[in-house]
Amino acid sequence: MNNCLYLDTVINFLKTKFRLQDHFRPLINGFLIYLSTVIVPSNSIAQEIENNEVIDSLIMRLSVLNEENDKVDLLCEIAKEYQDYDCGRGKEYAQLSLTLAEKINYQKGQLEAANIYGEMLLFCDVNIIESMEYFNTAMELAVTLGDEERELRIMQDIAYANYSIGEFENAIRYYRNAVSMAQDMNDDARVNQIYAYMGDVYLDMGDTANSLNYLQMVVNYGAQTEFQLSSKNILVSCANYFLLQGDLERAGLLTERALALSQEEGSMAWISYCHYFK
Repeated sequence: MNNCLYLDTVINFLKTKFRLQDHFRPLINGFLIYLSTVIVPSNSIAQEIENNEVIDSLIMRLSVLNEENDKVDLLCEIAKEYQDYDCGRGKEYAQLSLTLAEKINYQKGQLEAANIYGEMLLFCDVNIIESMEYFNTAMELAVTLGDEERELRIMQDIAYANYSIGEFENAIRYYRNAVSMAQDMNDDARVNQIYAYMGDVYLDMGDTANSLNYLQMVVNYGAQTEFQLSSKNILVSCANYFLLQGDLERAGLLTERALALSQEEGSMAWISYCHYFK
């Protein structure tokens, strides 16, 4: 695997995290020099071997499947395996999945493939406009199929897409709708996740008070289990809360924990972001 594939994924991920702001790009570009000389060489080879083994296994399964629906699902699974480190290949498999699902009128498969393809366009290519087209298609299918879980995920994707281009009010509106859905589903963990994103949005809006209110709720939820069950993005949000409060020690500890999780998952984009956040 060429390291530039990792770097392309990483740079675009960082662009979404920093909302495509021009004044961050020199910092990001400089950080890529560090990535290319330190992080990528020490992680990419092992991760590539592991990913290739999983993908090879999935492709072997694909060759013996007879049911078209199963092929659609497996193509999506392969796309997701590629998503973190080779979005180009990931999009190829997602498109194959979507094309086959449309051909056989397999709506559940169309929904999954359209959502995955939209997420790759958003997080890998930073192609907001085209990603929204796929999210809208996926949302229509989710509503038609009554798939509330997927509808909630897409709503969060749309909110994040708006946040990425600085459409803060739209982002907050979608996140509030997502919170209502998650509460109706009694999904406290998802509510907490959305609060973390809302804290980020309010912070970028310059509304520090609202940001701290939401991040405080995220911290309180995570503290119930001493952050042992917190995801990497939740840990970074909590670290940001302590950073805003001037508690550098706790901010550093939570960032280190987020970095360790990212390394366990082999997520180059998040590894880079945690190093950058440090």
